[in-house]
Amino acid sequence: VTPQPGQPIIDELRQASNELARRGGGLLHWWVTAPSPEHEQAAEAAGFNLYRRLHRMERPLPVTDEPYDLSWRPFRPGVDDAAWLEVNRLSFSNHPIQGTMVQEDLDRAKVDPTFDPEGFVITSEGGQMTGFCWTKIHHDAKPLVGEIYIIGAHPNCQGRGLGRALVLAGLNWLHGQGLTLGMLYVEANNDPAVRLYLRLGFEIVHDFRCWRCKVEAA
Repeated sequence: VTPQPGQPIIDELRQASNELARRGGGLLHWWVTAPSPEHEQAAEAAGFNLYRRLHRMERPLPVTDEPYDLSWRPFRPGVDDAAWLEVNRLSFSNHPIQGTMVQEDLDRAKVDPTFDPEGFVITSEGGQMTGFCWTKIHHDAKPLVGEIYIIGAHPNCQGRGLGRALVLAGLNWLHGQGLTLGMLYVEANNDPAVRLYLRLGFEIVHDFRCWRCKVEAA
């Protein structure tokens, strides 16, 4: 849903709901950057419920004051797929989207122009994958921006500082490609992750909210 300039938000939401109803119904999502009380009121009036809150966090590169010790290798497409999907599923078992990724989703991601296995950090112990940090470089941004796209650790390895080390490995790889700005998106209610990123020098620069409405077929 993208309200047009000069058009009341509530009218645009209702129009979108009516259009989806004519097409057979389904779930309607409304993402808003820098939400205001006006957005909240419009969402409530149109029958939308708050679904997700995201922070965009940024920090300059390089990271020079955070030592870490981590042995890692790049992701191997076609070889690491199954193991990665399993660790990803376990890492994001409570996430509304990320934890449900399947091979078809990963295959689509691997043909995206931003996919670079060299910047897809993988850690393992005893031949078993323990964690990962998937990075992306956004070449259309000025200046170039490096993203910590997805980061996860096997539940058996959590609480050992692996997440912190993975973030730093990803950021340092991005800086090695000549980037001076790193960023990521995080669920606003993921308090442990937000605290970690704040400790690592990230700052919240944008707040996003997603409202959702179930629309019945007309």
